[in-house]
Amino acid sequence: MSKNNKLINSLNEVARRNRSRNIGYAADEITPQIYAAIALALHRKYGFGYKRINDVFVESQNIWTEFTENGDDMIKLCEEETGINILSTGADNKGD
Repeated sequence: MSKNNKLINSLNEVARRNRSRNIGYAADEITPQIYAAIALALHRKYGFGYKRINDVFVESQNIWTEFTENGDDMIKLCEEETGINILSTGADNKGD
């Protein structure tokens, strides 16, 4: 039985390292790409310039800070206020 525990503990350690690596990758690589895509969409679709796009990003950072400090559910509030379900995989968003 101790061999199984050692294997399980070893697998848990590998999983922990992978989670940490994935979070780091998301923070360093994916998040900036998401912001870039949003900036491009705001510019191309709505003609937003630097100042308006930057204002959106600053406000999003303020909201992020507020929610991480309070522990509130940002995704739920987003859906309630905008009708957009961030976790949705289909095209069932309201569209306006």
